[in-house]
Amino acid sequence: AKLILNGKIDYKYSYNLRPPLTHYSFAIGQLLFGESYLGMRVFDLIWQLITAVFIYLTSRIFIKNYLICFISATLYIFLYYRLSYWHTLQTEGFMNLPIVILVYLFSKNSELINQNKFKLFITGIISGLVILYKGSIFPLIILVFVWIYFSDRIKITRRFVNLSVYSLGILSIIFLTILYYILNGAFAQFWEIQSVQIPRYAKIGFQTESISFIADNTFRLFWGSVYSPLIILSIIILFVLFKNKKLNIKNSLIFLWLAGSIISLIVQWKFFYYH
Repeated sequence: AKLILNGKIDYKYSYNLRPPLTHYSFAIGQLLFGESYLGMRVFDLIWQLITAVFIYLTSRIFIKNYLICFISATLYIFLYYRLSYWHTLQTEGFMNLPIVILVYLFSKNSELINQNKFKLFITGIISGLVILYKGSIFPLIILVFVWIYFSDRIKITRRFVNLSVYSLGILSIIFLTILYYILNGAFAQFWEIQSVQIPRYAKIGFQTESISFIADNTFRLFWGSVYSPLIILSIIILFVLFKNKKLNIKNSLIFLWLAGSIISLIVQWKFFYYH
């Protein structure tokens, strides 16, 4: 981040296993609050408060009770602190904001998303930004593709047009990112990190742990982790909505969000304490 603010190009003048938006998030924090730990803590707090606001706004789409929505947003901030994310400045912490904005836009415009190509394109751009924070979120993006395909009873040709518009939004932001590194002579380094070093790093957990350890922790993710109450309650609510025939397109998006998050945890083998 310091090099970026001094006019240098990341990857070309630095070595880091994170996708580019993490670097630029830190750069924005340093630009606004200075080069210090305290400055980044303040920046992170503001970022997470904005995330909480969008959690509240997303909750309001589904729930009429203001208090419950406020509790949802407050619970996010509390868990962010309680799970020790507040002093680690993880990529996932930054990535939460564009993910919530993505879900918010899809939920708010679920009836119009297939009729308004511009909104669909914008959501694609936001999805691209999420990917540029961390590629492991790709399971959620795939589920969003499925959601778009089944979100309206229209002809197959029109469904593919909608998917193409959404894909164009994703590809446009990724294309601009690649073009930026090409024009600045840093594409070779950028591509080597993304295609070689990150996959090697991602394999470490799988290579160093036994199958029994991975299986045991996968099981505990559902029944003995901090996520377990959320997962169990969500399954119960899913069953209730399905039984009462209230599982509509808008509601299903929330469960796809949860499923995408869980799959992302599992495929990364994130079995450290704070994960």
